[in-house]
Amino acid sequence: MIFISIALILLVLGVYDVFSENKAQKEKILKGIIIILIIFLGTRGFLGWDWYFYYPSFMNSTYIYEKGYMLYTSLIRGFFRNYIFYQLITTTIDFIALYFIFKKYCKYPIMAFAIFFSIQGLHIEVELLRNIKAMILFLFSIQYIKERKIAPFLILNILGILFHTSAVF
Repeated sequence: MIFISIALILLVLGVYDVFSENKAQKEKILKGIIIILIIFLGTRGFLGWDWYFYYPSFMNSTYIYEKGYMLYTSLIRGFFRNYIFYQLITTTIDFIALYFIFKKYCKYPIMAFAIFFSIQGLHIEVELLRNIKAMILFLFSIQYIKERKIAPFLILNILGILFHTSAVF
């Protein structure tokens, strides 16, 4: 029920984003959404099904995933050996990155977050920890296609592949 409530609130705020001209108010709302989603999803605990695989490897340092994800996880684990803290840090990184992506490419970033959350964004953030990193790196690389800079584009996408091999596609 709480997920539906959040989706509806985001949708209402997204409609406000589309029809309001108050840019300062919309920026405050957008930053508030980011903070709320970070707290809500970053402190989710053992929600979803991926934690069943990621939690033991995090706690025991027995990483069997792609090298980029292993390095990323062990780096965070080096600061604090708490899986909930890990989720909070990784969610914060994801949503700050999405904030910049949506601000750059979307005319209505609040509506973009409403759509993201409503159509599998929750699922992606909660259950596909490696995939979302690869997707975000790809989204950051798009600007280099427009600028015709192949090296940064390839570096970001190779880094994405190091998080999840499906990024090759």
